[in-house]
Amino acid sequence: MKHSFNKMLASGSIIAGSLLLASVLSAQAPAGGAPAGGAAPGGAPAMGGFGGGMGGFGGFGGGQGGMPGGMGGFGGFGGGAPAGGPGAGAAPAGGAPAMGGFGGFGGGQGGMPPMGGGQGGFPGFGGGAPAGGPGAGAAPGGAPAGGMGGFPGFGGGQGGMPPMGGGMGGFGGGQGGPRMGGMGGGMPRMGGMGGMGGQAREAKPEKREKMESIASTRTEFPDNKFKEMPQEYNNPNEKSGKVVSFKYKTRDNQTEGSADIEKTALIYLPAGYDEKDTKTQYNILYLMHGGGGNENQYFGGEGRNSQMKNVLDNMIAKGDIKPIIVVTPTYNVPYASDMNSTSMNFHIELVKDLIPAVEKQYHTYAKDVSKEGIHASKWHRAFSGFSMGGVCTWGVFDHCIDQIGCYIPISGDSWIAGMGNGEGSAKYLAETFTQTGYKPTDFRVYAGCGSPSDMAYGNLTPQIDAMKKHTEIFKYCDNFKDGNLYQAFSEKSGHDNTTIMNILYNGLPKMFE
Repeated sequence: MKHSFNKMLASGSIIAGSLLLASVLSAQAPAGGAPAGGAAPGGAPAMGGFGGGMGGFGGFGGGQGGMPGGMGGFGGFGGGAPAGGPGAGAAPAGGAPAMGGFGGFGGGQGGMPPMGGGQGGFPGFGGGAPAGGPGAGAAPGGAPAGGMGGFPGFGGGQGGMPPMGGGMGGFGGGQGGPRMGGMGGGMPRMGGMGGMGGQAREAKPEKREKMESIASTRTEFPDNKFKEMPQEYNNPNEKSGKVVSFKYKTRDNQTEGSADIEKTALIYLPAGYDEKDTKTQYNILYLMHGGGGNENQYFGGEGRNSQMKNVLDNMIAKGDIKPIIVVTPTYNVPYASDMNSTSMNFHIELVKDLIPAVEKQYHTYAKDVSKEGIHASKWHRAFSGFSMGGVCTWGVFDHCIDQIGCYIPISGDSWIAGMGNGEGSAKYLAETFTQTGYKPTDFRVYAGCGSPSDMAYGNLTPQIDAMKKHTEIFKYCDNFKDGNLYQAFSEKSGHDNTTIMNILYNGLPKMFE
């Protein structure tokens, strides 16, 4: 990240909505007091870091005896009861932070959270009402009470389950080498978040099989310039759609012979949708949640009302977009806990399992769900996601041009060449697309983020700037009649819900045929 961690802490929305800090993954230390993520035994701080690697955050989520914290450090970020003498900046018994440390940020016993944590808790976006426990606004155990953007499970359980997902110097924990670029003990990039996305690396371009190019036939678009979404769009509209639960079969598509598993997605159906009306066809958006979330993040659950539902209802009712189906899946899977890997590889499940299952049942522009049927309807299909969902969106963009023509990555960059390596990712995407034979007319990308306070701003913006240089494949434009790439800025918001709604409000009208 190019912005200081102090700036990240200055905004609760940045923390609660962050692409990694909201994760529920844990890097708990083993019994006996061995600290997680690089913290020294007995509370001695690691040199120069926040309890861990060079510039990394180290012992987020340390278990008993885990005493992370360098000078001014975080004093047992999510940690359990201290078992040894505190180091400089670590939380001594009772949770009083030394040297400006945070004394058990959302921690369990001995951790006195100053930032809204309950017992092991940290409220989700718009989350829990107080229940008498310590910390303002947290529900017991940290479980959020829902609300738009409430990340289920964010804040963990009783006894100091870390709200931040378990250590960004060894994010995802575990011993041994990193998976998919640095989760699980990965060495931090200099000044980076201790293995979050791993070291910058060269990504070699790939030549892949491609289907016949289908150029967009749309010739008129609204200008790309950002406009603030009217506040009234957050209110219910009398022409109300509905949200239903959808179950489908998938598997570990990277392991031969893996057993089927059942997953759930939520589906928004617009007002007037009639399952018996097979003549009316609908554009479809697949919308991915951020770190620590799941399929309920945007709509709250089947039959629930939500800000996202209100915004879609209003956009349709006021003629901003045609009636649309919106699917909110999850990249979470029972066979893997590394959300870097599961988000970046979600494209396999998407194409093999989710799209065919959904579009076989619901009335989209796909004539059928054969490979050819999905390809022929690509310009009526979009993919978007926020934060880690934005990272996922770039992974889908990298692999699914034949199936999906429209992309809205929100506050998340491509990690194909390592987190924050925009130059490397832009070069890889341009060379891979060129070698494969894709043309600038094969896709549209409306990227967006918040103001510089958005923790993703400093990674996404340089990536888009780097993509602009590869004019053989990316054509930056103020109107999509002239190109295929644009970045919008929600200047009054950060890494939060307002940015999500604003970017979708601006991006969706430019997407479909």
